[in-house]
Amino acid sequence: MKENFSLEQLEPETLKCLWCNLSEEDPKITFNKKAHTIPQSLGGKFLCSNVCDRCNQYFGSPEYNRPSIEVVLREGFELTRHMTFSNEKKKSNNYARFKSTFFKLNKNNKTFSLKPIYSIKTGFQASMARQFKRGLFKIFLEEYQRQTNKGMESRFDFIREFARYDLNDLPVFYMTPKLPVLFYIESEFVAPELNFHQTLQKKIDHYEFYDLKIFGHGFLIPTYRNWNLTYESNIRKAKIDFDGQYIEFKLIKSFEDVDFSLRFMGS
Repeated sequence: MKENFSLEQLEPETLKCLWCNLSEEDPKITFNKKAHTIPQSLGGKFLCSNVCDRCNQYFGSPEYNRPSIEVVLREGFELTRHMTFSNEKKKSNNYARFKSTFFKLNKNNKTFSLKPIYSIKTGFQASMARQFKRGLFKIFLEEYQRQTNKGMESRFDFIREFARYDLNDLPVFYMTPKLPVLFYIESEFVAPELNFHQTLQKKIDHYEFYDLKIFGHGFLIPTYRNWNLTYESNIRKAKIDFDGQYIEFKLIKSFEDVDFSLRFMGS
């Protein structure tokens, strides 16, 4: 028996933006540019089709005398890539030289500090930290949408409010490794992406904190709006789950709270 197909069935699905919730039916909303879930400058190769051009541009643009979210992500993680691969003797080693707009690196003691022009700016480290945190949530939601197609759910509106519209504040905990070793595979630096395997998906489904692993670093971020009601129990649970892998779960307040230069590995 022949099946009948309507023209509606053949029409492509209308694109809707993950961030502003507007669709391409609005003449002002377009989806022409590639939206990398992780900045292309950091090796990001995966795209989220549900990001409109306006929101995509927003994450790459400076605002209110602050650097853009994507620039802050690049500044931090490029430092980690440099510290990880700078000793490799390869002609193709793109990480040997470290260039930063805001920081200078002391290779001897693996520390970085603000360049003088920025060190005199009151609250600059805290401002960078806020942009960085917003960037992690941006990566999380776009990767979650790309891999599961569930990022549009209203339960994630609190992430949209923070990452896209700079409203309220959300906690991010940096997990300092116990052992002086950076565990990674090179593909994580070449084509980075987040992991949403069954155990992590279960944490999201059960309204727990998600452990976001990227460029050898580990972070804990809330996946539900009312995180403040249960976050202490979630942190305790995370410490048990990781069974002593980390010596500290540090609430990020300053950009230098994240060990981008891998000081935990010693020298």
